[in-house]
Amino acid sequence: WRLIDSAVREVIKPSIVLQERSHAHAPESLPMHEIAVDGLPLGRIARRDQLELWPGYRSDVLVKAPEDAAGAQYILYDRRVITNPDVEDRHYLALISIEGEPLQMQLPNEGPMKDLRPASIDPKSVTGNQFASYGIVKMGNDSLAFTVDRKTFGDDQVRKLWLGEVHEWTLTSRNPIAYGAAVSHPFHIHVNPFEVFSILNDKGEEQLDIDVKSGLPIPLWRDTVILHENWKVSARTRYEHFDGVFVQHCHILDHEDQGMMELVEISKPPSAENS
Repeated sequence: WRLIDSAVREVIKPSIVLQERSHAHAPESLPMHEIAVDGLPLGRIARRDQLELWPGYRSDVLVKAPEDAAGAQYILYDRRVITNPDVEDRHYLALISIEGEPLQMQLPNEGPMKDLRPASIDPKSVTGNQFASYGIVKMGNDSLAFTVDRKTFGDDQVRKLWLGEVHEWTLTSRNPIAYGAAVSHPFHIHVNPFEVFSILNDKGEEQLDIDVKSGLPIPLWRDTVILHENWKVSARTRYEHFDGVFVQHCHILDHEDQGMMELVEISKPPSAENS
């Protein structure tokens, strides 16, 4: 299944839970086996009892029904906490009915899946650094500005890069006195996906999956990633195939529409343009 959060601003936290009294022996919940995010293969199977999907997020998961659960019904259930009294408190996303004779299908072996993952970026190949801080800030007249690096969107704000470069990006969310509360922004950039190699929360704790053998974070290819208040996301990307102008922006649509967006221009190196 490919699950997509196409909402304007809502986070979705899907899980699969048994509908009450629909079956006497079926498991109370079913795991989701994640194999890709944002259309980019993980190269492995990651068991998830619950997903966390922000606007723009995509997750490809494998779901296996219990063999002895014919007649059971499950709910694709959204576990997000709704605190806004003006938002309808709805949590049922879909009804899942298990029917028919069991089919003996096994989950895929992780061996062949490794080759589907985009190759990691060697840190030694990095040629430069980029920084982007998303934030809602108060202006002098007490109006709110939706910004990337404290600037709202405009043609005069262009991040200029060169084709063939490999950059390490540091991404943060900083919202001083905007709402009196922490604000999160889903960072999204067009054209070139990026390999996230660290997500540190506001206490400096790593949030990526950890390899049980090495104890190190498992890098993750994405094109959209959530930036929580005072967290730090570190990623690498290469500008490999396409030059031209595109955008990076917050995937909460009203934030983007109010200016939390920036033009990115990738140019061919002078030697390439003259050849």
